[in-house]
Amino acid sequence: MEFFVFKTNIESEDRVAVIRREVRKYPVITTWSVDTEDCDNVLRVKASHDLQEDDVIRFVNELGFRCESLPD
Repeated sequence: MEFFVFKTNIESEDRVAVIRREVRKYPVITTWSVDTEDCDNVLRVKASHDLQEDDVIRFVNELGFRCESLPD
């Protein structure tokens, strides 16, 4: 399993809903969450080894949101 943490601009439940609809296309993502209360709107993704950090960033960016890796 891989675990990734990102800083995003996914700042509302409406924006989280956009991600929720699209994340179903990625069965390798086992769990995910967005903390809209955090100043960095942290996106956490747990996935199988078939998914890379860049894949998540590209997926979120293609939906029109900013997404960048947060250091551990």
